[in-house]
Formats: sequence, structure tokens, C-alpha cells
Amino acid sequence: MLACRPGPCDSGRRGAMIVEASQRPQVGVPRTADEVTALLSAAGRGSEARLLVGDEVELAVLRAADLAPARYEGEDGIGALLEALQREGGYAAVREAGTLIGLEHDDGHRLSLEPGGQLELSTAPQPGVVALEAAARARLGRLAAVADALGLWLVAGGMVPARQDDVPWMPKGRYRIMRAYFQGLGDAGRLAHHMMRRTLSDQVTIDYRDGDDARDLLRLGYLLAPVTAAVFASTPLDGGEERGLLSFRAEIWRFVDPSRQGEPPGIVEAADPLRAYVEWALDAPMMFRVVDGEYQAMHGASFRRVLEVGAWADGAPLTTADVWVHLNSVFPDVRLKRGLVELRAIDGQAPGDVVGSAALLCGLLYDAEARAAVRDLLGDVDAAAREKARVEVPRRGLGAAYGRRSMLEVARALVDVARAGLARRAAAGLRRPARRTSSRRSSSTPPRAGRTPAEDLLDAWRGPWAGDRRAWASALRVRPASA
Repeated sequence: MLACRPGPCDSGRRGAMIVEASQRPQVGVPRTADEVTALLSAAGRGSEARLLVGDEVELAVLRAADLAPARYEGEDGIGALLEALQREGGYAAVREAGTLIGLEHDDGHRLSLEPGGQLELSTAPQPGVVALEAAARARLGRLAAVADALGLWLVAGGMVPARQDDVPWMPKGRYRIMRAYFQGLGDAGRLAHHMMRRTLSDQVTIDYRDGDDARDLLRLGYLLAPVTAAVFASTPLDGGEERGLLSFRAEIWRFVDPSRQGEPPGIVEAADPLRAYVEWALDAPMMFRVVDGEYQAMHGASFRRVLEVGAWADGAPLTTADVWVHLNSVFPDVRLKRGLVELRAIDGQAPGDVVGSAALLCGLLYDAEARAAVRDLLGDVDAAAREKARVEVPRRGLGAAYGRRSMLEVARALVDVARAGLARRAAAGLRRPARRTSSRRSSSTPPRAGRTPAEDLLDAWRGPWAGDRRAWASALRVRPASA
């Protein structure tokens, strides 16, 4: 395995990595940054883009009796919950070394296990946010019903409502490697384990058509990231204690790994943001490699060097799958995946607001006129202003500054742009208008910016909940739905 960290390695090490021609990579496997850029461009959805939107919702799993985070083992454990869901039918099991760690449903949605026992629902792509809301609500309600039968609560929001020391680790090889890697970063990664075990996010995934579309979405996504973090700030509590923050989750993400978090330097201002993103990702120290379905620790080795040589130190040829694994091991606010842009700077929301972030971002990014308005509104916000906002937003939310304007002013303008963008999509037949099916409000339209969810939560915590953790968890609990 490669032992050197990013940067020049000695010539002897480089010479030792030269392999015979028979061990060179298969035809078509990227070998340069240009070829990785082309790989991402070719993964675009073409004419099918702009039609579908998806969401990734993370949930805490708590024992109803004492609100302790569920462990994997036992009759009321997360393993038992996954098994109960599989028995309902339609699910294919995802296992690691015989352990059930996820489920994939025939309809396209997936469930995966996060490091501290959070359960992530990745929705099947839906034709617009109204359909996404209906699908997400139905699926969440059914998951909660199965959990309820086991004495478990599924709880939404942006943080697991428990202390760090009370949250268990899940039995996945990748997470063991990540734990050790982050611990080795020292002070720079001092909150990484909090990120792994307690944060809950709401990640919106949208399509890109081709390389040029990906470039535009990267720029706009990073310009929007501080705004979405402020609008959806929902984590003012740390296990029941106030920290003077509106988004503890956003603060945690500032201290995870400076080589793979936040906004990569120079992306927004680069002549080619896609190429700049690739260059940055290739230089991110490796945490792991996948060999025959198992994760192997790489201790910060250089993936760029493996790419250049075209083979691993053990002689195995590099594959395109290896490239995708590495690209998916970085955690910036905006991440490129196969044909998708993942927007990640958003705290998890209350169950009733499950797709509000998707509505905002779909309205802003799936309409050409809306995109132009975003450029006009945010084009003068430079890198220093964006970084200042990232520091201020966890504490001040919509009270932070964003360039020459207040974050609140910017957010209100963007909400108006998003509403107009969604209306144009509806007029073009690309989105059904939101309709109330009962007295329940819909979250399939952008929120009205003015007050963060965190401020509402704090008022309840200090007021009617009287600092009671059960009242907090109950308010954010996903309510079971009948079969």
C-alpha cells in the first residue's frame, strides 16, 4: 500500500510503483485529471436532466422507553429494524461481512446505515418536488410504523438528540477506517467524530446534463451553500445544552477535515470549475480503498499518484470503480456524483418540512431564468465573503452578512426567485402545482425566509418544553403511518 502522504515521494518509492505492461489499467480507465473531468462530463443525464429531483433524509433512531440512541444489536436494535423492513417485501439486502447494513427497494429508494446509527433514506428520483414530498412522506411514515412496533422512534431534525458519548458506533468497516483517519488529523478534525455520529442532514440531489451544466451548477451551488445553511439552520442544541449556536451541525462541519470539506479553494472563480473540482478531489488524502467488496485503510496516501501510475502498490490495476470510490470520499458543500450534483450544506428538518430545501433548490437551479437571477444576486460575493459567512452562519443564521447585504435580504430575494422558477416549470408542464390534501401544510414550495427553524426550536425548548428532551424528540418524531 502507498505509505507517503500527499506531496513529493522519494524516487525509490515512485520506481517501486512501476508495474509490468500486463498490469496496466484496462482501456478507458482515467489516468489524468483531464480524463477524470471527461468521466464526470460523460456521466451527465443529457436530455433527461431537469426532470427528476431526489432527497436524502437522515433520521435518528431512538429507543422509545428512554430515548437512548439505538444500538445495532438486540431485539430493539437497528439490525432488527432493517430485518423487519426486509420482511415486508420489495427490499434487497445490502450486507457487509454477513451483516445487514442497508436495503434497496424495488421502487428505487434506499436505506443506508450511518456511523452513529442514523438511518438515511435516499428517495427514488421523482418528477418534481410535489411528487417528491408525497413519496417521502409515505415512505417515512411506513418506516416509522415498523420502527414503532419495535419500540423505536425515528426522529428528524439536524442532530441526534443525545450526548456524544451515548451514541454507539455501527458495525461497518468503512466507518472504522474513517474514525482512525479523522482522529489522526488532531485539532483540524476535532469535531469529525461528532459529524459521523450525531449530525443529520437533508441532502438534495439534482441532475446535470453535461460537463458545462455541471460547471454552472458547481458555481451556483457553492454561492448558494451559505444561504441554504442559514435558511435551514435547525440545530441550536447539543444533546440538550445550548451552545449559543443556531446550527451546531454547520459549526461541526468546519472542523472535520480541511482537505475534503467546505468549499474547495478557487472553484467559483475558476475558468473551469469542473476541472478545478477534479484537481482538488485528486489531492484529497485517501482514507480507504475497496478490494473485493472490503474496505482497506490507505492512511492518507495520494490517489493522484495511483492515477498516474495506473495501478496500486500491490500490482492490481486501477479501475474506473476505484475512481468513483475516491470521488465519493470527499465531503464538500457541493459534491459531484455520477450524473448528479449533491447539495449538502443543509441541516436536517422537521418531518413536516421534509422537502422544503428541495423546493428551494429546484426552483433556483432547474430554471434558466432563475439561474440567471441567482448569478445577478450572488455574482459579486467573493471568496472572502463566502468564508466569512461560513463562520458567521452557525451563530447568527439569517443575521449573518453575505457580501454587502444581509443574509436575510439575500435569502428573501432567492425565495422569490425560486417561487417564480417553480411556477414557470409548472406552466411548462414540468411540475404539478402544490395542493393541500388536508389541513396539513405542504413543504413542496420554498419556505418564507425570515426566521430559522432553530429559533423556533429554542423558543419551544425554553418555553413549553421546559428543557425536556422527550418533548424535543416527540416534536421531531416521524409519525407512523398504517400499512
